[in-house]
Amino acid sequence: MGEERVILSERPEDLKKAVEWGREQQKKILGEKSERLADALMEK
Repeated sequence: MGEERVILSERPEDLKKAVEWGREQQKKILGEKSERLADALMEK
């Protein structure tokens, strides 16, 4: 819930935090996907 409040804020420092949080989430998701892909390729 805290993240939503940050994103809805108009203050530059809050927007910056929201962008950074979003990038971290994206990195995490991409990292998990590439790990799964690597595992699948290793099995073949």
